[in-house]
Amino acid sequence: KWLKRVDETEIDELPKWLEASFKTDPGFTELAEGDGRNQTLFNYILKLQQIAMSKEEIRNTIRLINKHVLFEPISDKELDIVLRDDAFLKESFFINGKFQHDLFAKYLINEYHIIRIADILHIYIDGYYSDKQDDIERLMIKHIPGLKKIQRQETLSYLQLQTEQKELSPVNYLTLANGIYDLNTNSMQPITPE
Repeated sequence: KWLKRVDETEIDELPKWLEASFKTDPGFTELAEGDGRNQTLFNYILKLQQIAMSKEEIRNTIRLINKHVLFEPISDKELDIVLRDDAFLKESFFINGKFQHDLFAKYLINEYHIIRIADILHIYIDGYYSDKQDDIERLMIKHIPGLKKIQRQETLSYLQLQTEQKELSPVNYLTLANGIYDLNTNSMQPITPE
């Protein structure tokens, strides 16, 4: 017998950092100064990239590990060095010369906030969601200049199936150059992909 029923709309999504599980324990709980904390965290960044986590999701995960899991956390200055852009591998979407449209699509979803609104793909550019398919294809070519049309189509089809369906914003929100203006509350909010 259920003690309490919960409305499905009230259930939060599982945080991305909880989805990461690997066969070997990196031993974070025993790491103190001089034990190779920086190298261990760097190696973990590479593992998280292999499961298609975005840079921001990886950074948040490493910060949580540093704060709550490491036996002796590293300083914020050291952590910034570990999490610098150079610490991340340039994404590779080819395995044995074969294009991996699914990996590329997951990367685009995570890095560029691609969603569906009314079953049309939208990409977050300069503070708003664009519904122009050309914008998405331009981004693909920016990352892989030699990408063929069939490979772009495979990626777009995968995006259509895998992206999250979102609702249109309420009509009381206006997108302005410096933020989102709410007509109901007469207030400004920062521009974010959410």
